[in-house]
Amino acid sequence: MSNTPIRLVPLKDGKQNQTIYYNPSTRNYYKVSLGKKSGHDFALFITFLISAIIGTVLWLGKLFFPIPKITLTNPFYWWLGLFLTTILPAYFWWRAYHNKKQHPIEAAAFKPFQPSALQKKYLKGKWGFERVWILFVLLLLPPTSLLFLILYIVKMNLVDAVLLTLHGTLFLRRLQPDVWQRLKLKARQLM
Repeated sequence: MSNTPIRLVPLKDGKQNQTIYYNPSTRNYYKVSLGKKSGHDFALFITFLISAIIGTVLWLGKLFFPIPKITLTNPFYWWLGLFLTTILPAYFWWRAYHNKKQHPIEAAAFKPFQPSALQKKYLKGKWGFERVWILFVLLLLPPTSLLFLILYIVKMNLVDAVLLTLHGTLFLRRLQPDVWQRLKLKARQLM
């Protein structure tokens, strides 16, 4: 087993936001101050947020008023839509992913953390939910993203492009360098 602590969940400690890590081999908890996110991470989040707002308005809006089909028949606008909804978010993710991989957290940043019994219960519950959420996102969203990409290519509908961005960015935000290591840690293994 690796001796690298596994990232669990964020936890507010006093007035400072921390990320809690757990080392299964030594059964120790650590906390690390949340560092500044890269610009590409932020851009991917903003892309997700914009697509979530537009997608929600279009999805809920169709229940209350008719939404016209926005078909992109002009090749320039079609490629622009594909670039903005697929290629640009994938680029943001790729840059953020490699930035995290090239600049791992230094060993000196890990501060020992002794959670109380209540905090341990909270961490177990929150980690159990987080793990299920990551599994859900990693298993469900790639097929739906591919579906919306195919629909966008075939139908040339802008709504499909927005839904592609929404599903794709949500998937990419969870796909991080340590995701497989994190998924191996079950909540019941937290001591």
